[in-house]
Amino acid sequence: DASKLSPASRDSTAVFTALHGGQGPAPVDVWTDRLREWFAFRLLHPLAAAVARSHTNVMHTLAALGETGVRISPLLETEQGQGGGGGGGAPSDGGIRGGGGR
Repeated sequence: DASKLSPASRDSTAVFTALHGGQGPAPVDVWTDRLREWFAFRLLHPLAAAVARSHTNVMHTLAALGETGVRISPLLETEQGQGGGGGGGAPSDGGIRGGGGR
């Protein structure tokens, strides 16, 4: 009978409730929260930091190539900047300032 194999069947629900006593958060909720925290701190924070400093890497590379008249604005505004930190900080001209043509 396929209904006995269903995770939502009365038997499986009763076994789950008996094992966990219906107290506290379910293990899957705890696991999900921990995964979300890991994802934020191990992946998203380093990625945001790399994006925040990417304009300086581009400017250093341009300077090494002899293009000193070009200024690249940050992709993200920082809390010390104008926007209060969150994004949407790219200027309408693509973030490139100055000349520096050959």
